[in-house]
Amino acid sequence: MIEVESSLKNKRRYARIFTDLYVQYGREDAILYIVKDETEMKWLMKYARDWDRIYFTTLEKVQKIDYGLLFTNAKGETLYLPRLHKGGVLFFDPDEETDREFRESEAEFERFRKEEVSNNQLRKENR
Repeated sequence: MIEVESSLKNKRRYARIFTDLYVQYGREDAILYIVKDETEMKWLMKYARDWDRIYFTTLEKVQKIDYGLLFTNAKGETLYLPRLHKGGVLFFDPDEETDREFRESEAEFERFRKEEVSNNQLRKENR
């Protein structure tokens, strides 16, 4: 079970959510939470301390995933999910060149977007 937490709720609601999720999925499977940042992760871990099958990671770690993703529960235990189609750190990555090209294209698009925003602001100022 994977939950992307886009906005935090109050602590009473998490007590209910964690209980419901654990009853539904936690007996055999892990419940994986993806949250915005480390601060949110620590806050949620505080309320999940009684649930050993609920693991957390941050959106930043998901966005930068190379060879795997590490989730941590409130007890400090970890769950590592390897990115198998990339081969892992000990194997050659056939998509390495493609990944580099994609990152370069993404950076070029971001430069273009910033330039467009800047140009639009100049046009508005010159009116």
